[in-house]
Amino acid sequence: MLDRMTTANYHHTVASALQMPSVKQAPVIERLHYLMQECAVVAAAVRDNAMDDGEPLDPAELIDLISDYQVVLDLLDEAFNVEPAQQNGACSIG
Repeated sequence: MLDRMTTANYHHTVASALQMPSVKQAPVIERLHYLMQECAVVAAAVRDNAMDDGEPLDPAELIDLISDYQVVLDLLDEAFNVEPAQQNGACSIG
């Protein structure tokens, strides 16, 4: 069975084969991947501390963290659903 990171990397590879990010977007996406991996490491540390101490995560903290995560998901969903730019060199304003 594949773990989440392997699955995410697989989906990233498949998606990358379909459309490469722009020169402008590529470093931003790379940075986001790095930060998401860092978040997973920190979340694992939170879990480990809770398990070591026998203290569950505070419900208010969990709600705040889920809210922060949802903001990221919503922003990525908006980025995914942007209408493609016109290819004829024209730009729209407004």
